Amino acid sequence: MSDARKINISIIKAFQLPAGEVFDTWLSPALIRQWLGRNTAKTTQVEVEPREGGEFIFKQQHGNDQKKYWGTYRIVDRPHGLAFSWHAPNLGQAGEITIAFLATQTGCKIKLTHQLDAKFPDQADIVRKNWTAILDAMEQTLLESRPRETVL
Repeated sequence: MSDARKINISIIKAFQLPAGEVFDTWLSPALIRQWLGRNTAKTTQVEVEPREGGEFIFKQQHGNDQKKYWGTYRIVDRPHGLAFSWHAPNLGQAGEITIAFLATQTGCKIKLTHQLDAKFPDQADIVRKNWTAILDAMEQTLLESRPRETVL
């Protein structure tokens, strides 16, 4: 299917953290468990093969519902870019996720783009809202997991 039959949903977020640290958060099972679904679900399973061609599986408990998300890493280029397929239970076909990491003077910016099949235009706002919440939870998790400076 050509890109013309896709809806591109992009979110840009600034982090007060180095690009490499933010990049690693996408591939660390321990951290993924903390930020994925942080405010909406309990992540019950995380399996990642963080290499090009490697696969991942995330399972979450949403109330009484168990949901499974899975995909294949297409690009793993630390700390510059990450791309993977994204299968979600509410979408009949995989989306493609690309994430660009750009170092800034105060940390980094990331641009996450979710290519959604054009058959699902009603999902675009939900997808944007969900990824925004996920990135906010990721930032919160990263900031909480950093060592705190002791003031004497």
